[in-house]
Amino acid sequence: MSSLVKNTTWVQISVCHPENYKKLTASNSIRGEHIEDGGEHRYKITDIIGKDGGLGVENLSGSGLIAGETSRAYNEIITLNMVTCRAVGIGSYLLRLGQRIVQVENSHIILTGAAALNKVLGREVYTSNNQLGGIQIMHNNGVTHGISKDDYHGIYLLLRWLSYMPKTQESPLPCMPTLDPVEREIDFQPTKTPYDPRHMLAGRLYPETKKWQSGFFDRGSFLEIMAPWAATVVTGRARLGGIPVGVIAAETRTVNLDIPADPGNPDSEAKSISRLVVWFPDSSYKTAQAIRDFNKEKLPLIIFANWRGFSGGMKDMYEQVLKYGAYIVDALCAYTQPVLVYIPPCGELRGGSWAVVDHKINPQYMELYADIDSRHRKKSLIFFHHLSCFRTQGWRSGTRGMVQIKFRKKDQLKLMHRLDPKLKELQEKVDGGKLSTKEKKNVDKKIKQREEALLPIYHTVAAHFADLHDKAGRMQELGVIHDILHWKTSRTVLYWRLRRLLLENAAKASIRAVNENLSFGEIGSMLRRWFAEDQGSVTVSLKYDNAIQVNCNHIHPLPQTGTISILSPRPEPYPSSHPDRNHIHPLTQTGTISILSPRPEPYPSSPQTETISILSPRPEPYPSSHPDRNHIHPLTPNCLSDHGYLWMTIKQSPNGSWNKELETKTGKSFLTENIAALKKNHIKQQISEMISKNPDVAFDTIMAIGQV
Repeated sequence: MSSLVKNTTWVQISVCHPENYKKLTASNSIRGEHIEDGGEHRYKITDIIGKDGGLGVENLSGSGLIAGETSRAYNEIITLNMVTCRAVGIGSYLLRLGQRIVQVENSHIILTGAAALNKVLGREVYTSNNQLGGIQIMHNNGVTHGISKDDYHGIYLLLRWLSYMPKTQESPLPCMPTLDPVEREIDFQPTKTPYDPRHMLAGRLYPETKKWQSGFFDRGSFLEIMAPWAATVVTGRARLGGIPVGVIAAETRTVNLDIPADPGNPDSEAKSISRLVVWFPDSSYKTAQAIRDFNKEKLPLIIFANWRGFSGGMKDMYEQVLKYGAYIVDALCAYTQPVLVYIPPCGELRGGSWAVVDHKINPQYMELYADIDSRHRKKSLIFFHHLSCFRTQGWRSGTRGMVQIKFRKKDQLKLMHRLDPKLKELQEKVDGGKLSTKEKKNVDKKIKQREEALLPIYHTVAAHFADLHDKAGRMQELGVIHDILHWKTSRTVLYWRLRRLLLENAAKASIRAVNENLSFGEIGSMLRRWFAEDQGSVTVSLKYDNAIQVNCNHIHPLPQTGTISILSPRPEPYPSSHPDRNHIHPLTQTGTISILSPRPEPYPSSPQTETISILSPRPEPYPSSHPDRNHIHPLTPNCLSDHGYLWMTIKQSPNGSWNKELETKTGKSFLTENIAALKKNHIKQQISEMISKNPDVAFDTIMAIGQV
């Protein structure tokens, strides 16, 4: 090796002897070009590849590979991360790509170490890695979802998170038995004054009596995530009657956002900003991120909507509140599990906050409910000039603010003079023109006193009148909500509604797996028809009773399998050659869902043994105690329960014409109507074909298609 000098600039060029060059190129360790050095042949090394790998850029390429795999894994499976020591560079990105992070208190998540940054800055700025990526940074900015004091508690927290999530993408939710009754009333009562929303969700020990005050979800099941970040929104997981759900609620109290000073910037300083019940850029992003995570976990979502809108000041607009608010809509549009949005008691949903959680965003999965004591507002009336107004005055909005804008004082005075008899009398005296100057002054004074006495009353009445426009009754009448709930019983109502939606979604998925051409609307109509056929005459109250719908035979869980399976095919009791193998089965090998599938076999030639095969019941392959005896079969006791026998008799009259008679042993109109409908469609065609084959033979065919 030697060094060459080119012109006056010192440039170090490595050269290699030809013999050494041959050895190195044989192992593909270097690249070079031939040069002459003082009449000697040399090779100038242009690239050093290295004999062994792992020297540089290939490591970065490998980092990109695992980053892409981690990102895809988040979309396909459940990813959990725990930081036990130090995560640096790509390791930190992998944590974020996996999303759900537990960080041990003495661990760090950093991109560049403190020592390296100090060298770049040229002075001792950062004292430790903990200052850059400790829990006081990563938990407060939402990167870390939860923290633990040691590895043991970190693993325990991960297992608790995992207990809410299905085993696989196709597995049902891990519903667990609970000691907290579903039918109980909720003890904690939300108020108009600020309160801790965690008490509404999880319950609390009453401060005075130390007695347990139950919340909405099962006791001890609520587990919050990302607690200190964007504290105006509360997110977590919980169980409702044992069903795991994702939870998003609004913080009704004033919270402080603490921004630490940057040691690397001498001009920066710590800040503390007060925030109220609206969506800010960080809380909007937190909401969207939680929705996205819960959707990947296949969890139903319950949102307790109580926001006054979005913060639209210049600072928040610069920090992209508009973009993060739109992320909420994007996340809800992509949600594939039931989403129940509930406006709680004394809660208000105003302006843009209603727009981003309205059920029409994703009508297939979203439903919106309002408490009888909740309100909606068209827009928020906000008057402020700087942040100190938030601390001292708060949000001057609501019905009284609306009255001040829409029904001003001069309009109220006109109404007083039109309605109040005393004011009318005094005004007539003034308008009569017969009063002296002194008397007129006295009358004007009385008018003024009367107006001042009536003004608070009229303002209160006007505010109440404006408030009547925002109540739940109007929401329901306009069809913007699904139902009005009472807080005390809302737990029970939403539990049965959630169970019904989960079962119906599973049924729809099973049906679409058989026939992808069916829309969800068509499948919903099929389920409603099956319910009507099962129940007979269906009243409106029965149709919307979620508990009855859940227990209906057509959408009923199979407890013996431990799964919520709706339309699972029966165990195959027949050999492949059996004539009844494909007869009247909801999920056949042909991929169709047919109530009356005709047999492929031709009819027998003997008229004495000829039957109307389309109405023949299956041979009973199950004993009476078999768990699949009553499993969603169109022509079984499920459909014909308590209706007895139905007989069809086909006779030849004396004049040679065929006479078809229907009669029921019990006289139930249900059977007559349904069989008549079936006869008009498929049965009539089969009977006609059979008669045309044997026009000269008279016989009776009697068969029972349903027996209790």
